Order: sequence, then C-alpha cells, then structure tokens
Amino acid sequence: SSLKELLPHVAQHSKPDGTAIFHKGRKWSEEVVAAQAEWDFELSDYPSMTDPEARILKLNRIKRV
Repeated sequence: SSLKELLPHVAQHSKPDGTAIFHKGRKWSEEVVAAQAEWDFELSDYPSMTDPEARILKLNRIKRV
C-alpha cells in the first residue's frame, strides 16, 4: 500500500508523537510527495539492505494537513 493509504491507519492507532517505520520500494520518493499533499510529518530515510532502490522510512509527528 502507498503511504497515502497507510497514514490514516497509522494516525488512528498512534500517539501524536509516535513513530512509524515502513519499508518502501523504488517509488518511495513519489509516495512521500503524494502523502505530503495531505499529511505533515518528519521524515528520515535509510538504505534498504534487500533492494538498492528501496528505502526504510521513519516518520515522526504524523498529522493531517
């Protein structure tokens, strides 16, 4: 699922200062841009050990715009 689809579930089940971690594939940057149209969050990204084009995304302070 895309970040845009996942973030409503995360927001519903996490605290305002919670952290969400996702393993996203090669289109991760496009998903981040699409999600930022509706959501505000702090983002850190890390290389994936399983796919050089994928990233591990760590999102903090997730809230709807």
